[in-house]
Amino acid sequence: MKQMFQSLLAFARNAALASLLAAAATTHTFAAGAWDTVPLGGGGFVTGLVSNVTGSAIYCRTDVGGAFRWVPDVDGVNGTWISLTDDMVAYGTSGASSLMNVESIGTDPSNVNRVYVGAGNGIWGSDDEGVTWYQIRSSLTENGNGSYRSNGERLAVDPNDPNTVWYGSSTTGLQKGVKSGTTWTWVQIASTSVPFGLSGAGVTFVICDKNNGGPTIVYAGVHDATAGGIYRSMDAGATWSLVTGASLPSPRRAQLAKNGTLYVTGGTDGCAKLPRGGTLTLLSSLPTGVSYNGVATDPNDVTDSKVIVAEGNSGSQFNRIWRSADGGATWAMQQYTFNGMTSGSTGIPRTEPDGAPCLVGYWFGNISGLLINPANSNELWAADFFGAYRTRDAQDLGTTPSGCQWYTLQKGQEETVVAAVKNAPTGAQLLTGVGDVGGFCYQNVFERPTGTEGNSLKNPSGGNNTSLDFCESVPLTWARAWVQNAATYQPGSGAFSRDGGATWSAFGAAQQIVVPGNSTNTWVTWDLTLYLQQHLGGPVTLILRSATTGQGPLNFASRETANPPQLVLNGTTTVPVSEDTYVQDGSAAGSNFGTATSLLVKTDAAGYNRWTYLKFDLTGVSSITSATLRLYLQSTGTANITAGVYAEDVTSWTEAALNWNTRPVYQGTSGVYASTPPAAIISGSNGGGGGRIAVSSTAPGNFVWLPINYSQATIPAYYSKDGGVTWAASTGAPNSPIVGVYTNGNSLGMSGQCLAADRGNGYFYMGKFGGSAHLIYRSTNGGQTWTQVGSVSNGNSYNMRTPQLVAAPVSPTYPSGGDVWLCDDGTYNGNGGGLWRSTDSGVTWTKNTAVGKTSNVGFGKSSSGSGYSVYIAGVVGGVQGVYRSDDYGATWTVLPTPTIEPIYALTGDRQKYNSAFIGTAGRGTFHYYASDTQEAEDLWIQSSTPGDTVSLINDPNFSTGAAVELVSVAVGDQITFVVPNVTARSYDVTIGIKKYSNRGIWQLAVAPANGTFTNLGAAQDNYASGTVYTSIDLGTWTPTTNGDQWFRFTITGKNASSSGYTGIIDYIKLMPQ
Repeated sequence: MKQMFQSLLAFARNAALASLLAAAATTHTFAAGAWDTVPLGGGGFVTGLVSNVTGSAIYCRTDVGGAFRWVPDVDGVNGTWISLTDDMVAYGTSGASSLMNVESIGTDPSNVNRVYVGAGNGIWGSDDEGVTWYQIRSSLTENGNGSYRSNGERLAVDPNDPNTVWYGSSTTGLQKGVKSGTTWTWVQIASTSVPFGLSGAGVTFVICDKNNGGPTIVYAGVHDATAGGIYRSMDAGATWSLVTGASLPSPRRAQLAKNGTLYVTGGTDGCAKLPRGGTLTLLSSLPTGVSYNGVATDPNDVTDSKVIVAEGNSGSQFNRIWRSADGGATWAMQQYTFNGMTSGSTGIPRTEPDGAPCLVGYWFGNISGLLINPANSNELWAADFFGAYRTRDAQDLGTTPSGCQWYTLQKGQEETVVAAVKNAPTGAQLLTGVGDVGGFCYQNVFERPTGTEGNSLKNPSGGNNTSLDFCESVPLTWARAWVQNAATYQPGSGAFSRDGGATWSAFGAAQQIVVPGNSTNTWVTWDLTLYLQQHLGGPVTLILRSATTGQGPLNFASRETANPPQLVLNGTTTVPVSEDTYVQDGSAAGSNFGTATSLLVKTDAAGYNRWTYLKFDLTGVSSITSATLRLYLQSTGTANITAGVYAEDVTSWTEAALNWNTRPVYQGTSGVYASTPPAAIISGSNGGGGGRIAVSSTAPGNFVWLPINYSQATIPAYYSKDGGVTWAASTGAPNSPIVGVYTNGNSLGMSGQCLAADRGNGYFYMGKFGGSAHLIYRSTNGGQTWTQVGSVSNGNSYNMRTPQLVAAPVSPTYPSGGDVWLCDDGTYNGNGGGLWRSTDSGVTWTKNTAVGKTSNVGFGKSSSGSGYSVYIAGVVGGVQGVYRSDDYGATWTVLPTPTIEPIYALTGDRQKYNSAFIGTAGRGTFHYYASDTQEAEDLWIQSSTPGDTVSLINDPNFSTGAAVELVSVAVGDQITFVVPNVTARSYDVTIGIKKYSNRGIWQLAVAPANGTFTNLGAAQDNYASGTVYTSIDLGTWTPTTNGDQWFRFTITGKNASSSGYTGIIDYIKLMPQ
C-alpha cells in the first residue's frame, strides 16, 4: 500500500507531465488506478547501506533497482523499503533509467533529513529524506552497476561545513563541491595530489572526520596497483598525502569510529587500522587469503575498539563475518552459527521478522556493506547479492551455540530483472520470467508466492527465464525458455507445465513428477498424452531417469511380478509392457538385468546410475485422448525424487540383451533427452537454450522455440508437436536473432519479442526486425514451414533490438483469430517507430496514427468480458507513458507510471479488467489495478454491539494512516459498515487488517441494505504473536442489486493463544472482476 500511495503522489505532483496531458486531452483520459510492486522478497544486489547521524533514517543502494529508505512499522521490528528513485525525475526524461544504477549515498551530519545520491550522470540532493530531489552536479561518469559497485561510499558531507560535499569518481578522481546560495561550484583535486586510480574502481570511498573542532580530516581510498592506498588531508582538503605505514593498494571500504580511528578493508590485502593522525597498520590477527569488503564501527564506542568486518566472496554463500571488541586484536567469527543453529548447519531458514519467507538467494553471499545503527549499538545491518539483513544482538555474533538472530528485510525492495510477465484467462494470477532467480507462479499477486519454494520456476533449472507462453484453448498448459546464466555459452533449455505453472517438466521429458520419499507399495503415474498422441501405430520406447542426484534408487516392479508396468489409454484400455529392464553404468555396464523383478532408477556418481527402459506396442491404436503410465513403486529412499519419462526412437532392443553399453539414447550436454535433440539444448559454440517460446492456441502440445544463437551461426527455429519431447528444425523462417540474455548490440534485446502464437487459429508468427521494414513470417502447420506474408514500414528505424510482435485474444469482430500487433520504439537510431495492427494474420498492417514510438504492447480483459483491452508503453499525443485502450486503439486512457526503470515486459490482466503487469529492468514486477477501496475510517458504521468500544486509531502503516478498532468482549459481538453505491457485478473482496496477540476470529457477512446477510469466505483468525499488517482475500462476491451494501464482521471465537476478541479493519477493497 505504501508503494501504491507513493506512485499516486508522484503522479499527482508531476506538473510538467500533467500540463502535457492537458494539451493532449482530446487523445486520451486519465485512469484512477495505481501501481504497486508484486511482492517477492528481494533478489538483487544491495551494494551499500548508509544511516543518518541519529539512525532515524537508513538507506540502501542497489546496482539496478535504485535507492531506498527503510520505513519501520510502529512495532519497530518490521518495516518496508520505500523507493527514492522511482520518480526522481519525470517519466520519459532522457537518461532517467541510469538513475536506478546508484553508485553512492551520503548523509549530512548537520541535517538528519538531508541525503545525497550519486547516480546516472550526476549527484542529487534531498532535504526531506528522498521525497523530492534537486541536482547539484551533472556530466559525471558513474557506474552503479560496474565491477566495483560494492566498494564504499564515494559521497561525503563535511561535518564542519554542510555546504561542502566530496565526491570520489570511479574514473576521474576526487572532486569537491561548494554551495554558495543556490549555486554549486565543483573543483577537481589534481591527480598529483589524489591519483585517479584504476579506471572503473578509482576513488573507492571518501570519509570526513569532524576532528573535534579542528580542521576537517578527509580520507579518500584509491584503488591502483602502484599509486593505490589511503590519501589523507589534515586541512579540510587543501593539501593531501598518502598515508604511510602498511600497504593497502586496493582499499574497498572504510568506516570512521567515534573518536577518529579509521578501519579499512582491502580485499585480499587484508584489513587495516588508521588512528587519527597516525600510520596504517594491518590487522594481522585476521585470516589471510580472504577477500575483505564490508566494515562497520560502533558509533557510540568512545574507545574506538568495536569493529566488524565481512568477506565478500562472489558466488558463495555464508560469507564470514568477524567482530572485535578490542580494536582488532582478537575476533569472534560467524559463518554457520546463528539463528540458533549449530556449527556446520547450512539449512537456516531465511525469513522476515514477521515470519514471511524470503524466496530467493541464500545467506550472506558477497557481503557488500555493514552498518551499525547509531541508535542501537547491537543493531547490525548487512547487505549482499540478494538483499538486506538485520540482527539486534550483534554482541552475540560468532558465539555458540546460538549466535545472532538474523532476519531478512526485503519488503518493498524488489530488485529483480523481469523478462516476461503473463497470465492466462484462468489459473494463476501471474507468471513471471526473471533474470538470475528463475521466475515465479503467483496465485495471489498481493502476496509473496506460496507453495514449495514459492512456486519458483526451477525445474529443470532456475537461471534466467526469458520467455513464457500458454495455450489459449487449454490455459493450464504453459511453456517457458530458460538459460542457466547470462554468460556466453551456458547450457539451457525449456520446460512445460500442465497445471498452470505449479510444476514443470524439462523439454525432452514426456512428464516429470516428484515421488515422495519413504513411499512403498503404491502406484505412481505419468501423463504421456501429448507425446503418445503423435506416436501411434507401432512400438514406443520410454526411458525413466531421476533428476535428483544422490537419492534413491526408485524400485519399481517389473513385468516379472504381479504388478507389471501398465499403459492406460483413453481411461479404459490397458496396454501391457512388452519389454522392460534397467541398465547400470560402471562395473555393471555390460550386465543385463532383463529377468530382474525390479526396475531401478537412480542418478548418482559414476558406477551407481540406473535407467529403466520400457517398450509398449501401440500397433492398432488409432487415437488417444488420454495416456497414463502406471508403475508400481516397491520402495525408495527417504528423500523426494524427481523422476521423468523420456522418449527414444529406437525400439529394436530386447530386455534379454540390453545393457548400459548398448542402450539407445540421445543426450545433449545439458542432460535433456529427445529423439531429435536440437542444437538449442546443447551448450557449446552455437546454441544455449533461452530465447523465445510460443504455444499453439489450438494444440497444447505444439510449441515453437527460437533459442539463443550465441555465435550468430545458423540456429533456426524448432518446433515440437508432442509437448516438447521431440523437436525438429523449422524451414523458411529467419534464423535466431538472439545472441544472449542481456543483448545490447545488433540483436534482439531482452524486451524484444519476435515470436508469437495466434490466440485463435493455431498459426505462429515471426518477425525479422531491422532495416527500413520489419518482415513478418507465418506458419500455418505448427511451425514446420514458414512463409513471409507481410512487411511493416518502420520509418527507417532499422531497429532489430526492441520491437515486439504480439498476438491479441479473439474478439467479436475477429472470433477466429488473426489479430496481431507490432510495436517499435525506434531505439536503434531514434527514427521511426510506432504501433501497427494486422487483422488478417499478418498480411496487411495499419499504423495507429495517434501513437508514436512504442516499446511494449499487451492485452487484457475488456470491461464487457468480450474482446480485449490494449495496453502500451509508448507515446500518445506527444506524451510518453503507459496507456490503456478499450476500443482497440481509437482512444487512450493514460495510467500513472510506477517507475523510471525501463519496462522489459508488459501485459494486460486476462482475468480482470483495468489491471495490468509490467516487468522492469531492475525494480521487479509492478501491478496496476483500479479498485474501489473503502477506508474503514471513512465508512458509516450502521451498528455495533452495545458495550463494545469502537474507535479510530492512527498508524502510518495503515493504507491512509488510520483504521477502525473494535474492542469486543464476547463471541457474537459485531460491527457493520455501510459500503455505498455498489454496482451489481462480480468483485474480488479483500479486507485490510492488523493482526496482534489480542485479536479474535471474525466472520464477514454481506447483505444489501436491510437485506439478508450471507457469509463471505471462511472465518478469519486475526491472531499473531506480534504485529502483522496484512490483507485477506475472501474471494468473489456478486451482489445482484445496485446500491448500498452492509459488511458485518462478527466475532466467532478466538485463537487459544489470543488474549482477547479485538479486531482492526483498515479497509474494504472491491476489485471488479
